[in-house]
Amino acid sequence: MSATANNPVDQPRSGETLNQRFLVYLDHAFPLSACRRRERFAFVWLVFAAALVVAGGVLGAGFWPAWLLLPLGLALGMYGAHAIRRARRQRRRCERQREVVRHGEPVTAYVVRASRQLLQPGTEPLPATVLFTFQPEIAADSAYLRYLARRVAQMHGTCPADADGRYVAALTGEEEIVEYRRRLLPLSFTDGSTVYCGDLWVKRSYLATGYLTNDTLPCLAERGDAGGIELVPAWLLDEKPAAAFPSSSPSAAAGPAIE
Repeated sequence: MSATANNPVDQPRSGETLNQRFLVYLDHAFPLSACRRRERFAFVWLVFAAALVVAGGVLGAGFWPAWLLLPLGLALGMYGAHAIRRARRQRRRCERQREVVRHGEPVTAYVVRASRQLLQPGTEPLPATVLFTFQPEIAADSAYLRYLARRVAQMHGTCPADADGRYVAALTGEEEIVEYRRRLLPLSFTDGSTVYCGDLWVKRSYLATGYLTNDTLPCLAERGDAGGIELVPAWLLDEKPAAAFPSSSPSAAAGPAIE
């Protein structure tokens, strides 16, 4: 029997939801216990550094070489403080990700803009700008959402005469990606439908082919005007998404803007 067949993460139990399968995978691949262990180790390192500083100050009065413990303790203390901040950020990121996965609803994200590097295999997560909605009747109309995604992509670098158009154009011009940021598209732009333009980090290892071949991405997103969105690993899906690029080589004219 293969290793894959023995892996419980790759064999979802009957009745499990997508959220539950994703949580099982996260607990298997990125356990919170490891994050907490790194945080505790960094704290112990900081305590050790403080002990060196105190020892250097106390012993240095009668034995001058002990003063050398002071700069050593300070250097180790700076490293320990940095390690604690980094470990704490990572733990909070893992906890927040689990909240999104636990409470998120399945949505299909339509790519507006993406890095050209996403078209090649790689391990580094890369950003993308996507559209998504929680309205069932709009979510079911993939042609309309692709049309909106193309319209938003084509407004990059333009300066429309109307305020709503300038707002949409500004969304495509922002180079800095903010995790879990989403903005509501103007209702005049969406014919009254509630559609969000959001930032999404794309892990290529989560994609079925290891790189972007589709202008749609399966995600879990928290409902509302603010909240998180996470790309779902392809192997956790009940059904494989069909290729959706209008051509074999995606471009701004045939779909999302690839830069």
